[in-house]
Amino acid sequence: MLPDFRVRQRDFLLEISRAMTAQLDLGEVLRLVLNASVVMLAGQVGLVALRDANNDYAIRATLGVDSERLADLNERLHELVSTSVNGYDREFINVKLNQMAVSLDRKLRQSLFLPLVIAEEPVGLLIIFRSYWVQATENDLLILQSFADQAAIAVHNAQLYARISYERKQLAAILENSADGVMMLDARLQIVGFNRALERMTAWSSTDALGQNQDVVFTWARLEKGDLQQAINDGWPSRTSDAAHDTLYVEGDLTRRDGLTLSIGITYAPLLSDDNQLTNIIANIRDITNFRRAQEMQNVFISTVSHELKTPVALIKGYAGTLRREDASWDETVIRDGLAVIEDEADRLTELIENLLSASKLRAERMRLNLTDVHLDQLSASVVERFKTQTNNHRFELSFPHDFQIGRASCRERV
Repeated sequence: MLPDFRVRQRDFLLEISRAMTAQLDLGEVLRLVLNASVVMLAGQVGLVALRDANNDYAIRATLGVDSERLADLNERLHELVSTSVNGYDREFINVKLNQMAVSLDRKLRQSLFLPLVIAEEPVGLLIIFRSYWVQATENDLLILQSFADQAAIAVHNAQLYARISYERKQLAAILENSADGVMMLDARLQIVGFNRALERMTAWSSTDALGQNQDVVFTWARLEKGDLQQAINDGWPSRTSDAAHDTLYVEGDLTRRDGLTLSIGITYAPLLSDDNQLTNIIANIRDITNFRRAQEMQNVFISTVSHELKTPVALIKGYAGTLRREDASWDETVIRDGLAVIEDEADRLTELIENLLSASKLRAERMRLNLTDVHLDQLSASVVERFKTQTNNHRFELSFPHDFQIGRASCRERV
């Protein structure tokens, strides 16, 4: 039968190991590890150092150490770790630990060094200092090693949990502050996630939207493309290995909760379980109102340009056809005026084509009005002269008073 103190030691080890593995807060785990180690080894001072992504060690928890000593201890720890990995033996490590102990308190007599390792990967270091020296037995070493293994597992799990928690918070912050609406649905199309941008788009608060079926929140004034429920009824998403890329696009005019309408486009992406069952749907919602306005403006622009292009072409064709008529004889004045119109309209056509080709650049250019004097009577006469060759069914007349004043007009000038 084990001596009583061995039984108590074993029970204490089991109790503290359970407590450490049940705890996922890294700071609390380090505190438990350090306190238990000091108690088990009857120490006065202790510290835990963890390894970072750059393989450097930094002290993360201490007991019996003043905070102003941390910088010096970290430097000594760095020297210990960087030199010991180059082949120095245990005796060298003990020398360095003793120097560290003396720097803390000259009453400290023994240093205990326990590496925290999991799956042959170092996690950190546990160092305990005590005021007396005693030779550790083989049984003591086995118990300490078992404790160190449990501590390494607890620290590793806490680090993983801390990393996952940070990534979860980071992702939540990204989604919550995204300019696009983001919504998560479960397999029954119930809303389980609803970000701020979507609140602004739909006029629904996330509190009211959560738990609702998506058809309650997304009512359509006009659905132009796609339908989520119909797609699911038709077998979407396909249960294949690339189902994650099987997105669905829906577009239309949404009726907001306040009665206003908003043009939106929704991209639904499925999340499948390991057995290819639909578990969630992630919806990315984008306000396409400005995009549609741009499309309308583009259509108007193309229609206007098309009309503007037809006018000089018609004039050129009309005057050219008139001048080449074999049943008429034109004097030099008529020919010269007709050719002048053809030349002017060819220049106008060239300008229109150049403007069309540089339309994408015009958005970035500033425009200003340049007022100048024009002779409106002469300008009107020139316009009538050009257009009267295009019809035989209309007669144009101009009438200006003799004392007609010079008018003012404006033209746009690129700067």
